[in-house]
Amino acid sequence: MRPEAVAPAARRREDAESLLGAALGLDVFRFLSDAVEDRLRARPRFLASIAPQVLASLREELLRRAAGVLQEVEPELDGLRVWFGAEPEIAGEPGPALDKVLTPRADAAARGLLKMFGFPGDECRDEDDDGTLDLHAEHEVAFVASSALLWSWRHMLAVDAARFEAQDGEAAASDASLELRLHLPEALAPRD
Repeated sequence: MRPEAVAPAARRREDAESLLGAALGLDVFRFLSDAVEDRLRARPRFLASIAPQVLASLREELLRRAAGVLQEVEPELDGLRVWFGAEPEIAGEPGPALDKVLTPRADAAARGLLKMFGFPGDECRDEDDDGTLDLHAEHEVAFVASSALLWSWRHMLAVDAARFEAQDGEAAASDASLELRLHLPEALAPRD
């Protein structure tokens, strides 16, 4: 890598990681929060039966689980970043890879949260809720990544691809990929 490109490469990687981390955190927290809030809005009787201190605990657990999902997926996402950065032409579309890592964990976190706090199953109507804890309650949840998360994931992979390409040596602009030209032009050989 050209010496002039080292500092910009580090800065752009840091910026992309920050954007990705923020998007991941927001999406997972939004998903878990929606899973709880939508059910509480649809079940006024159930909501009325929950003590304020339990709601405070629910809020804290929601934050804890969102952070746990992020911590759990980080090593796999790092591995995917290396794969997509090293083999961009054969790696394929990055969105499904992100979904494969993130969706099962976010869904499990939401179901676990709902079960932990005794939410009635989705098939149970609020007016039929007699307050009995249903140990076998079923909750339909389905995490879907937002467009902001998908963009930040693709952006991170593009920055990684540019860094990998720059590490291979100085390239003429005409031979460089779009990722290198756009995300790390400092690595390109100067024009005569």
